[in-house]
Amino acid sequence: MRLMDSRAGFGRVTRVTHAAVIAVVVVQLCLGWLRGTFPHGSALRSFVLVLHESFGLTLLAVAVFFVLWALVINRRPEHDDIKGWQRKLSLWVHWALFGLIVLEPALGLSLVELGGHAVSFFGVAHIPPVLGTHKEIGELLGDVHGFIAWCILVLGGFHALAALYHHLIERDSVLVGMLPWGD
Repeated sequence: MRLMDSRAGFGRVTRVTHAAVIAVVVVQLCLGWLRGTFPHGSALRSFVLVLHESFGLTLLAVAVFFVLWALVINRRPEHDDIKGWQRKLSLWVHWALFGLIVLEPALGLSLVELGGHAVSFFGVAHIPPVLGTHKEIGELLGDVHGFIAWCILVLGGFHALAALYHHLIERDSVLVGMLPWGD
């Protein structure tokens, strides 16, 4: 399989990065939900928070790379059988997901810092707070962070359903063309 994207299809970098973003987003959604099931101040809640922060930083790095890769490469495969409105909607959904997936961990990083806490990366490295302590703004960002998580879940679900529609109903190569082990 080729490394770079072309009009004929996505390359290995795009496919693997896409799969990595999906995997980390799913982990993050699960960790975010799981964190809320433990009592405040418990060791398990703190452990899940460290994992959530760590995977959030990982997601930020991978998502920024993915967006830059998409902007620099900018060679989407041509699917002549896709209707114009579907192509436009797909483009809108992709860029909305890109934006939300980059914004979400950046907000998470900000809200932890505004709470006056360092951000942990798997307990090995820590990013000290530089924004100062602003609990009210941090709480507001926490609400926005939760809302954006739901937006990512809904748009990502819509995106997955569209891929399944193309595979099962249209019987085209849209879904298969994005699988990391294809070609």
